[in-house]
Amino acid sequence: MSCYRLVGRTAEPGSPNAERPDGCRASVQTRRKRRNRNAWVGAGALLESFFKATNNRILNIAARARRAEIDALVRQQSNETVLSGPFAGMRLLAKTSWHDGDAAPKLLRCYESELFPFVERAIRRQPGVVINVGCAEGYYAIGLARRLPGARVFAFDLDEAAQTICREAAAANDTGNRVAVGGLCSAATLVELVRSNAAERPLIVMDCEGGERDLLTEAVVGELRACDAIVECHDFADRTITPMLTQRFGATHTVETVSEGPRDPAMLPLLRPLSTLDRYLAVCEFRPETMNWVIGWSRATRDLDDTATVDDKRLSLPR
Repeated sequence: MSCYRLVGRTAEPGSPNAERPDGCRASVQTRRKRRNRNAWVGAGALLESFFKATNNRILNIAARARRAEIDALVRQQSNETVLSGPFAGMRLLAKTSWHDGDAAPKLLRCYESELFPFVERAIRRQPGVVINVGCAEGYYAIGLARRLPGARVFAFDLDEAAQTICREAAAANDTGNRVAVGGLCSAATLVELVRSNAAERPLIVMDCEGGERDLLTEAVVGELRACDAIVECHDFADRTITPMLTQRFGATHTVETVSEGPRDPAMLPLLRPLSTLDRYLAVCEFRPETMNWVIGWSRATRDLDDTATVDDKRLSLPR
């Protein structure tokens, strides 16, 4: 007998639904309750996911808001001048093009500190030209121009605000006559710069948010045999970037890979009056995951002493 035929009738004695006036209707209601319960479980999972994502956003907003206050303190205490490290003495402008520009870590000399020994070696090798792809506010472009008084610097960034700030930063650090700032650095532009300055042992510093994957093709890397290169790898965009660039540079360069290391804010005297949380916020670089860099040393270039002299050469970007 079907359930539908039981509707409105009393269940037979001894049946599971004998105590119910309508066994089939009770069964339908049970199934509805089960569906409703499952629906609530699914909704609960969605709500949990929503609140987790919302909490992460709230945490990031709160962290950046507090970081802005710490940033103002660090700027005031440092007089907006990098305290130590490879670019000690460099002035940072208050303007930024990328969030807060990581001004606090830069002023405190812990920004990308795992690269310090490699930057120092690159400087000892005395490049006459620096090509900075993804210059942002000019931290590397201006810093290297100051450390290499005989070098010309070509800085590129797609963001127009970054280009403007980089030019202003160059002027503020008395390097404006040796720093040329442009927009897109295409593969053709990069190769032309390298070919026309091959005798200058160019140094390439690249941080272009995953663009390195398409810019540094095998053919382009083959043109960079006379160049040293420091390339930030955005593996969260493509997991093949670090091994791919390691392999591509390996044919013409001595290659080293570097991973992001820890920061110890307790070692920074300026931060000692701050709470533990504030100290770690001050040195945070807000990266999505642990970053890697591929560093290629040209086999055609030997390490040189820091004896370069200023050479007032033509400074213009390729068309």
